[in-house]
Amino acid sequence: MAPCLYGFIRKFAKFGVHLFFRDIHILNEANIPKDGPIIIVANHNNQFIDAGMVLNVFDQRVVSFIIAEASMHRPIVGDIARGLRAVPVIRAQDRAKVGSGGICGIDPEANVLSGVGTKFVKEATVGGKISMNGICEFTIGEIISDTEIRYKADDETKKDVENLSKKLAEQMESNANLPFKIFPKIDQKEVYAEVYKRLLDGGAISIFPEGGSHDQTKLLPLKAGVAIMTLGAIAKGAPVKIVPLGINYLQAYSFRSRVICDVGTPFECPQELLDLYNGGNRREAYEGFMQKVKEGMESVTLTAPSFNVLSRLRTARRLYQNGAELKSHDYLTLYRRFLKGYETWKDEPEFDKLMNDIGNYLDHAHSIGLDDKGVRDLPIRNSCYTWLKTWNQIWLSLFVILILFVIALPGLILNYPIYFLISRKVKKEVKKALVKSTVKVKALDVAASQKALNFIKYLPLVYLFNALVCGLLVGFLWDIEPDEDAQWKEWFADNVFWFIPLCLLIVLPFYTYFVVLVIESGLARIRLLPIRLHAVWTIYKRKAPKCCGGITRLSPSVDIRLERRNLVIRTQDIVRELTKDEYEWQQNPILLKL
Repeated sequence: MAPCLYGFIRKFAKFGVHLFFRDIHILNEANIPKDGPIIIVANHNNQFIDAGMVLNVFDQRVVSFIIAEASMHRPIVGDIARGLRAVPVIRAQDRAKVGSGGICGIDPEANVLSGVGTKFVKEATVGGKISMNGICEFTIGEIISDTEIRYKADDETKKDVENLSKKLAEQMESNANLPFKIFPKIDQKEVYAEVYKRLLDGGAISIFPEGGSHDQTKLLPLKAGVAIMTLGAIAKGAPVKIVPLGINYLQAYSFRSRVICDVGTPFECPQELLDLYNGGNRREAYEGFMQKVKEGMESVTLTAPSFNVLSRLRTARRLYQNGAELKSHDYLTLYRRFLKGYETWKDEPEFDKLMNDIGNYLDHAHSIGLDDKGVRDLPIRNSCYTWLKTWNQIWLSLFVILILFVIALPGLILNYPIYFLISRKVKKEVKKALVKSTVKVKALDVAASQKALNFIKYLPLVYLFNALVCGLLVGFLWDIEPDEDAQWKEWFADNVFWFIPLCLLIVLPFYTYFVVLVIESGLARIRLLPIRLHAVWTIYKRKAPKCCGGITRLSPSVDIRLERRNLVIRTQDIVRELTKDEYEWQQNPILLKL
């Protein structure tokens, strides 16, 4: 029963992610080991959707997930997790509590935190953590009294001490103490024992080392759990390999967008780290292994310091590419080169100015209702034929959109209750996630998963309601008279109240999928309308007022196209100049053919 249930859930998950995303490209699939114990380490930018992606990529392996114990108690999620034989782990953040009183001081020399009205003896535990609203976090080394604790100091705490000192100085001016949360120390021996057992049986474990999902553009600090699992399993005789997986969403939270999944090269734990582990230097072994895991994950994920930088680098990559068709692998390689190059080039004056100009160009494009792709696809206005062809495309698009709208209208009406319910539910969950988390920016990672989960939850109910209503309407309003020559009429009249609902329950899922494809086609044409409308604006030249020096002005569509063309030339020239001595670019110049 268990293998059948796992197979059903995996097929359902694959169908779900292929419904939500238009294209899912899997790169370097040959890197997936066919057998033997493996631990899959993946970035975590889309909550429960990420698990579906792992199942989709590793569809030839039976994968067990490490999942937060709190999620096991959630409807649908918990049922799916049990069907996948997930290993629940209690997270300290799920058991965190707001501490009594507040923090009022810190002694960096003695490594002591002082509080007012605090109850450290009752509420805190040695080995647990204390966090001040995401400002800083300390591991508790000793509980001195109800108002004093000694924290464990290391190189990483120096920055936390500085941040806390500044914040306490601000709080003193307002005569207020700093609120805090206490995270208990969790004993994970049972979790590790279960993981070791599955790895010794040659199984596959999937873990998201960042801990929780987030919507940032860079990797969060990785948790050491994967190092403890790997080194512990190897010590028990399991030849574990780590397989990095980069889940790169091009528009992570948009329906029918694209995803590129990159499977990294599997690696084993280096012998020197195993020697450290077996020699008793486990902390050093864990730190060295986590560095290897970080390098592996960074090699397959696209990260940037901020959304602003990521947006400009995406545009710079597109300008450099200048319409050249690239395979998914080359696309990802070029993208990664720009992200890696940014760290080296950002202090170069020419590149810094280019990035600022790209930002201004994007603002200009948005002000006239376009993005960079829209500007790139603007038809060249050089003849009456182009002008007439573009107008023809506009009227044809409007006609097709109208036809598609008529076809999709019944589906939109039938499924509107689902949209209404999901919209309200998602807004509540996003607000709740933002309150709980200190790492989420807008909690967009929660939004996508909540849409999928609530879709599963409400869709059958809405289908059942629609089917019953239609069955009752047909049964009561359609006057079907029995006919001796047509036995089917008599049968239909006797069974209409269950036959119609059953037929609708079978047909409605297929019709909904058809409506999704129709809407996708219609939206694609709607997105092209602003581009084509800008394209048909007449290119005109007129003399500006004398106060402007008689400068010739162009239409917005021509102006933005010329701005992009100049940026293409500048981007290609600057990048080629900056990379002329870089081996990677010169030995494998993806776009030398341009």
